[in-house]
Amino acid sequence: MDKKDEIILQQLETIRTMTERNLRSMGGDFWGTPFENVTGAPEKKPASQDGGGKPAAAQPAEKKADEPEPLPKENLADLQAELDSYIGLADVKEEVKNLINMVNVYKLRRAHDLPTTDMSLHMVFTGNPGTGKTMIARMMARIYRSLDILSKGQLVEVDRSGLVAGYVGQTALKTQKVIEKAMGGVLFIDEAYALNGKSENDFGQEAIDTILSMAQLKEDGRLGKILVTGCLTQRYQQEILDELPEVDGMMGTGSYGDIVPALRELMAGQRPRRFADINGPVEEFDRVLTTPGHYAYLRIAEGCNNRCAFCIIPYLRGKYRSRRMEDILAEARQLADAGVKELIIIAQDITRYGTDLYGEHKLAALLRELCKLDFHWIRLHYLYPEEITPELIDTIAQEPKILKYIDLPIQHCNDQILRTMCRRSTKDELLELFSTLRERIPGLVLRTSLITGLPYEDEAAFEELCQFLQDVRIERAGVFPYSPEEGTPAAKMLNRVDADEAQRRADLVVDVQSRIMDDFNESRMGDVTEVLCDGWDEQSQSFVGRSYAESPDIDGRIYFSAERDVQPGEFVPVRITGAMDGELTGELAEEE
Repeated sequence: MDKKDEIILQQLETIRTMTERNLRSMGGDFWGTPFENVTGAPEKKPASQDGGGKPAAAQPAEKKADEPEPLPKENLADLQAELDSYIGLADVKEEVKNLINMVNVYKLRRAHDLPTTDMSLHMVFTGNPGTGKTMIARMMARIYRSLDILSKGQLVEVDRSGLVAGYVGQTALKTQKVIEKAMGGVLFIDEAYALNGKSENDFGQEAIDTILSMAQLKEDGRLGKILVTGCLTQRYQQEILDELPEVDGMMGTGSYGDIVPALRELMAGQRPRRFADINGPVEEFDRVLTTPGHYAYLRIAEGCNNRCAFCIIPYLRGKYRSRRMEDILAEARQLADAGVKELIIIAQDITRYGTDLYGEHKLAALLRELCKLDFHWIRLHYLYPEEITPELIDTIAQEPKILKYIDLPIQHCNDQILRTMCRRSTKDELLELFSTLRERIPGLVLRTSLITGLPYEDEAAFEELCQFLQDVRIERAGVFPYSPEEGTPAAKMLNRVDADEAQRRADLVVDVQSRIMDDFNESRMGDVTEVLCDGWDEQSQSFVGRSYAESPDIDGRIYFSAERDVQPGEFVPVRITGAMDGELTGELAEEE
């Protein structure tokens, strides 16, 4: 077995473990049959609870593993009313009405012995947080079941947070076993990037493998059409046309607004190819909230102008394009009215906001307007060091709703590497910026992203990075070994660290950063901090939430006990009492 095979096996094991965990958490809700029944494993009876703990879930009725009990159909009128209650989605609502009419016509034709043609459609969705993928997939699964056009009514979703969230190396599901279990239902696949550790020629291999799996099912007559969207098609349009004739339609990253007409073309027997200008203005869509109701992401720009030598994003997403401030604020008002408590501002680089549209930095002005809305927390992600202005620092320091938490990716600290990777800061400038931020914003928590094994990173440069981290004491960091991206300037550089050494260095940096994080957690012992409750965790039998220092999915969480029910989305005071594997434990600290 060569190294590549070992890496693939490691990735598959990661995906398998993540999938099992997610399917267990789904239980017996409308997603499908419980995990134990899907896999054929014996059912586990939930332990009963005594005292003030959360009561155990009701015991599902026993049934044979190979004959799952059909899920109950929901009332179609109720489902339509629920869909109508969502913000926006005008095109989707219209298509659902058309679908219902079509199914009714088919039923009438069958009832009168008129000929009909069986049809099925398989869609692979990719995209960023907040684009409505999960909500629509779930709703369509329930509607299909109510119309008797799903044999199982199952929906299987890939959860990106269990992998390497925060980094471009997301993955699509590759497990044929789970794909087969979803037949007759909806298989929802999130991102289509290769995992770390693969060579530059393996970009998107998970997506390719998934498409091929679907193609086999199509050949077997169990699927009708395959529509592929996102970064893979944007990057390899011709290759997909030449090598994957099973694909019936493709859409690029600039064409998400064309999804409805593309589906119409597909079902009419055409082969849609929709690739709009990735440098065109940002399209505005109706917003669907796909996160838990108490927090939401708000994207303020698309694309990127930084063009770091190692990054493929500008080639797939286009140049930096700010959304109009009035459009952002209108979407934010909808989210606030819907009960969102924590607003997370995102873009490839939020600090550049407004420079293309208004000719000047406008992030500080935008944040001040957002602070006037009914949010409790506003969190900032992906600020570039070179674009942080004194006005922005003052705004973060002065506005109480803006969390004292900054995600500021630096990648490295060595001057030669920064220069070669087309980063505009020097090590001294980074040190000065961190010092200013700490001084102006007391209690600030910093998060960053680091890459080991970049071209020109010799042992001295690597040791410099480790010492830098010990000096600056950044509280949060995502650490990744460098993996060359085909088509980027860095991929052509010869002075390169091999993959094994890059991984070894990443592991060492993780060790350094873990000690820093442990020290930070230790400093919080006994503190009473405001926590946003995310819900109840069955495994730990405790409530779970986050403080200002923890962002969803990428940072740790706080597990806490309470003598009363704490609702998701509720802010409560929690006294920190312990730490476990980088996460904190505590207890509700309300006065009697």
